[in-house]
Amino acid sequence: MPRIRLHEQPCYEFTYGISVQARDISSTGHLAHHAIVQITHEARVNMLHVLGLHELDLGDGKTSVITGDVVVTFKGEAFMFDTLCVQSHIGEISPDGFRAFHRIARAGEPIALAEAGLIGYDYGTHTIVPIPETFNRALAQHRQGFQGTCRS
Repeated sequence: MPRIRLHEQPCYEFTYGISVQARDISSTGHLAHHAIVQITHEARVNMLHVLGLHELDLGDGKTSVITGDVVVTFKGEAFMFDTLCVQSHIGEISPDGFRAFHRIARAGEPIALAEAGLIGYDYGTHTIVPIPETFNRALAQHRQGFQGTCRS
């Protein structure tokens, strides 16, 4: 069966820790696929918070984001009470959107890779709108102060 192949990013500028809860477990006893979407959403909210932004305001008072697509590939299992590290990267920025890349790991071992396509959106007019320059400036400022390590 052909599979979607996501690749790790050379650099993840954001890190978010989360514990696997009972609500995250499938009937087979491990981390469920729906929980990966929820965990990456929490990581995205945290990532935007670090930038001084949020999903309903990318810094201009009117531009929100909506999700255009989500892709997840599993690399391993996680279980209840495991502590996960979600590393995130914003890339592929276009005039009206960007991609959020996530690497979810337990004790350094990858559990899943996920990507989400996020689109600038104005809920007042229900239209796709450009990503505001305030978002790009906040991201550039964060990257200037980033002290993490990146793979070569």
